[in-house]
Amino acid sequence: MIAVGAGAQQRRRASSPPTSTDTSLAFYFDSGFRALNATNPAPGIDPASGTFYLYYTDHLTGRQMVMTSSDGLTFANAAEPRGDWRFDPRNTLMPDGKTWRRYEWDLVNKLMKSSSSTDGIHFTADTGTRYTPQANDANSIGVYDAFSDRSGGVVLLYIGDLTGANNIRRAYSRDNGLAFTFDRGDVLGDAGAGGGANSYVDEKTIRLPDGRIRLFTMKQHVIDSFISNDDGYSFTREAGARLERSAYGGATLTSLNDPVVVHLADGRDRMYVASLRSDNVWVIVSATTK
Repeated sequence: MIAVGAGAQQRRRASSPPTSTDTSLAFYFDSGFRALNATNPAPGIDPASGTFYLYYTDHLTGRQMVMTSSDGLTFANAAEPRGDWRFDPRNTLMPDGKTWRRYEWDLVNKLMKSSSSTDGIHFTADTGTRYTPQANDANSIGVYDAFSDRSGGVVLLYIGDLTGANNIRRAYSRDNGLAFTFDRGDVLGDAGAGGGANSYVDEKTIRLPDGRIRLFTMKQHVIDSFISNDDGYSFTREAGARLERSAYGGATLTSLNDPVVVHLADGRDRMYVASLRSDNVWVIVSATTK
């Protein structure tokens, strides 16, 4: 793997922030690329050492890879095949405070499965089914995200009816994430938008220091955000765009996909997002708040 990033001289590119009075919503592209020939970024941070982990899919081989970094911008020269799942943001700590679970959509059998862990590093497949699509999901589930709420439940947000409404639905578990029951559809109110590129997709959540939950989405390759003041039951769109590909300097980005945000030790947030460059190379780029 070739080296990526611009080293110690990297600086965040100046650009006009989105219209908002909340500075935590103004993301500025970092220069350079975090990874090349890469999609589906999944960044995490070791709070003890400050080491950044960047999991991603190698676009050329389909393999799950990981790189590490001390600053989250310049990663190791050689990516490694994934050995375990430490500090992967797709690990969800269950309400019992000791069980970690990873959810996986089984494309063949059309059901949601899981694996579990007591250390958040090594996972073992769970028996049984966590969730099956509803009738109006058209037997299809796309991008999904799970998190524990403060009422002892686990929330599953997922895209259903991929060739139709193609929008976010909500399921809920009251048994430590083992069985989910459909709660409601049209979470973001876009069911009547026409589906396809008109829907908010690629949803990923992050819990804010004040306890609220922020949901990042993509629509027509623009990154937007929604805020929840009721622990993930409902979401309200926040004004302005969080990120637009035209603000990136040094290359032409034709897409923005799968945004995942991490909190930095200094209080800022950093978003990692995949993009198809104009030369048809998939890259992972990042953007950071001031």
